[in-house]
Amino acid sequence: MNSKQSVRSKHIDFIVWDLLSCEIAFLLACLFRYDDVINHIVFYRNINIIILVAYVAFMIINAFHSDILKRDYLKEIKKVFITNLEVVAALLGILFIFKESAIYSRVIIGSYFVYSNIIMFVFRTVWKNYLKKRFSKSTHTTKVLLVTAGNEMDAFYDSISKINNGSFEIGAVVVLDGDKESVKKNVKILTADEVLNYAKENVVNDVYVSVDPKVVNELTDFYLSMGIRVHIVLDTKVTHFPNYTVDMSGECLMLSASISRGSIPELILKRLFDIFCGIFGLAFCLLWFFRTESS
Repeated sequence: MNSKQSVRSKHIDFIVWDLLSCEIAFLLACLFRYDDVINHIVFYRNINIIILVAYVAFMIINAFHSDILKRDYLKEIKKVFITNLEVVAALLGILFIFKESAIYSRVIIGSYFVYSNIIMFVFRTVWKNYLKKRFSKSTHTTKVLLVTAGNEMDAFYDSISKINNGSFEIGAVVVLDGDKESVKKNVKILTADEVLNYAKENVVNDVYVSVDPKVVNELTDFYLSMGIRVHIVLDTKVTHFPNYTVDMSGECLMLSASISRGSIPELILKRLFDIFCGIFGLAFCLLWFFRTESS
């Protein structure tokens, strides 16, 4: 939850594919506009640089690859569209500021936007499907155990399945009490006495626990003694808790939320951007003031 590994470093492969899609879309846009693209590609070099820099800047600020493996097609289309819209808006804004928008073809910018949306979506989708297939075929897929009560078994199983991007496999469900029958035919049911033998015969790396808080400490010690990483489901259910972090404060487990949980580089970049916007706004107001005074 509070991983020190950033979203950018975890999804460097998707970043590379996005940059490649931007380059291909830009070349296709030039080919669409000009027959002798070689003679015009140097003229549009600055446009290409602005597109790449804008993408990197928005990628650092927004971290739009977060949970990319869990998105469906519709959500991915929306993310891709927003990403390219931000990049093109930044491009047009920079050209307008430096009064160079008239010398560049609007056909190239418009066709780039269309091509980039299509190519970026295709690249992301193909790469996601490849990763999911590789996870499913891997012999080193992590096996996890679920520990819960019988009346919560199916609901808890569905909840954990939703966060599975193919990197782990639910090996079995340990039912501590209540009904031990599941409506899901593919679920292996274990009792508390069968866990030790199952752990000896299978490689189990993680266990997700959703039980009465009174027995959490005992279960945690039991699984940790076998070298299994334990994930405790908090009893408090929160439906909307953006940008959360989990920390220990004394003996209390604290779930914290904020508007933004940016890293140090992100905060520095944000501060520099604020300074730039302030200077630009001041310069614009001064120019407007002297222009009105002279007229």
